[in-house]
Amino acid sequence: MIYFIEHDGMVKIGYSSRPNKRLQSLKTSNPGELIMRLIIEGTIEDEKKYHHMFKEYYHRGEWYLFSDEIKKFINDNEKIDLRYDFGLINNYAEIKCQTGRLRNLFGLTLAKMGSLLNMTAQSIKETETREINGTISINRLKKYAGALNYKLIYKFVKQDSDEFNED
Repeated sequence: MIYFIEHDGMVKIGYSSRPNKRLQSLKTSNPGELIMRLIIEGTIEDEKKYHHMFKEYYHRGEWYLFSDEIKKFINDNEKIDLRYDFGLINNYAEIKCQTGRLRNLFGLTLAKMGSLLNMTAQSIKETETREINGTISINRLKKYAGALNYKLIYKFVKQDSDEFNED
């Protein structure tokens, strides 16, 4: 996996088969806050490719200035981000489109995903849009997940009861 970790205007671009563990080990030797910004599939060779790609922002070791170009790269790869899979995004709301993320993880076009679900590409796009807008049904999410050999886990989490008191 290739990871991008932000710290104080810098970003570390590295490779690890266990980026969540790598983040923890870096935190023990760093007094500042480290933020995992992106995890994508990749090899050591890919790590070298990204180091070369961003060489003009090189600082030291595997650390680079957190430039607009690197930020754009992270944003452009948001749909294939694996932070959730490694337990580094705990809030489901941080994932803008889980259905689209899964589809992209498998490298499926809208049409290919549609064929798995016996739907049109347009219907798949509408499904992803409805998820983003919060108007998708649980059954639709369950069907989508099942087509990719995933299961949907739906749960309620206790919230501060004062949030719901109307005066």
